[in-house]
Amino acid sequence: MTSSNKNLISRTLATRMMACIEEYEAIKRKESKQFKTVMEFCKFHKFSHQNFMKIYHHYQFNRLRKTKKKKNKG
Repeated sequence: MTSSNKNLISRTLATRMMACIEEYEAIKRKESKQFKTVMEFCKFHKFSHQNFMKIYHHYQFNRLRKTKKKKNKG
């Protein structure tokens, strides 16, 4: 597999995960039109709740770190 194919796969997966994270946050706010529970969401996307939460917490940590860096630059 070439480097450009790996980058394409990485970008595609990242885009899909961002969409999943946004949907998860909508479920938590009870604004999701597609899912009522997180378990329905996980079954639909065919991943375990535990693995998704690892990805979600990693995303939250990185988002928080970026926010702190921006505040420190000011």
